[in-house]
Amino acid sequence: MSPASMSEPGPKFAAGLPLDSELLYRSLFESSVAFVCIHQLDGTLLAVNPAAAQCLGYPAEQAVGHTIAEFMPPESAAGFAEYLAAIQKHGRHSGEMHLRTRSGDVRVWSYSNVVVRPDRGEPYVIGHAVDITERRRAEVDRERLIAELQEALGRVAADLLVLQEDPRRSRPVEPRRGLHPRPLGRELQPRHLPGLRPPPLPRPLQEVN
Repeated sequence: MSPASMSEPGPKFAAGLPLDSELLYRSLFESSVAFVCIHQLDGTLLAVNPAAAQCLGYPAEQAVGHTIAEFMPPESAAGFAEYLAAIQKHGRHSGEMHLRTRSGDVRVWSYSNVVVRPDRGEPYVIGHAVDITERRRAEVDRERLIAELQEALGRVAADLLVLQEDPRRSRPVEPRRGLHPRPLGRELQPRHLPGLRPPPLPRPLQEVN
């Protein structure tokens, strides 16, 4: 393959492969397990593949004619106009979007969309997205765990600093509940046996005159 042919835009196929563009793209559109859609430059859906319809929880024919923003939670729909402006200006756009399913669950999608400008007819956008919801949830759980560990380590470090500055502030070890020292029994008290007395101390020696 020459450098010139490698630089030519568009998909590359083996020489002599019989192609039917409409059949090829329809097959890819219908069989893809990813979220694939076609929308106008104003965001109105023209087509969604079966995988996208299943993800949204609506039949494909019910989704067509609605804008993608209608399937977004309000906080995400507010930025949809910025996406439309960016993709019209640059011809492609990628990022993450949040879509609310029919059951109310919000899913996170990583998308890569491109504008198609045919020789005849109006331009449109082909969108392709994959569900990354579980990965995002795992990242949130990990960040929360890290924050909790850092908070716990911070408390331990503060306690150690207090002890270094004033060791007397350390809390004395308390005896376990229910345990008290027992007094010595009579059998262990010091005593003299009957009939025995301690020997007298020796008298000091007197000087002999």
